[in-house]
Amino acid sequence: MKSFKYLLILFIFVIIIQAAYSKRPKQCPEPCNNKTCIQHEYKCHKDSDCEKCCEVEAGCLTKCVKNSDLVKPPKPVKQCPAPSHDKVCIQHVYKCHEDNDCKKGSKCCEVEAGCLTKCVKGKNLVSPTNA
Repeated sequence: MKSFKYLLILFIFVIIIQAAYSKRPKQCPEPCNNKTCIQHEYKCHKDSDCEKCCEVEAGCLTKCVKNSDLVKPPKPVKQCPAPSHDKVCIQHVYKCHEDNDCKKGSKCCEVEAGCLTKCVKGKNLVSPTNA
């Protein structure tokens, strides 16, 4: 019975974490760069001035943007894990040379420093903050 409780708590915890990561806050759209300005015009200075204060023309204009015009940030691209350094090799073995050599969802990674480069499946890749 105790193990069921722990399993249930773990399951709920995983659901909460997934929900938190799936709700990425929206952000300002990329500012356009097609103007040259002498002076930057500020119609807002911080988000508390409006819904969202964004630079909409690079170096030229910062103004309030409606929530409906905000964009979701791109999902972080997973990266290769740090290679291990526990082997000394005479020759580096390449089972791939670039990500295109791997199946979809995998990346070409150096897994043993100076020794082995091979395809690593998506589930074994790391987020940029964990690299």
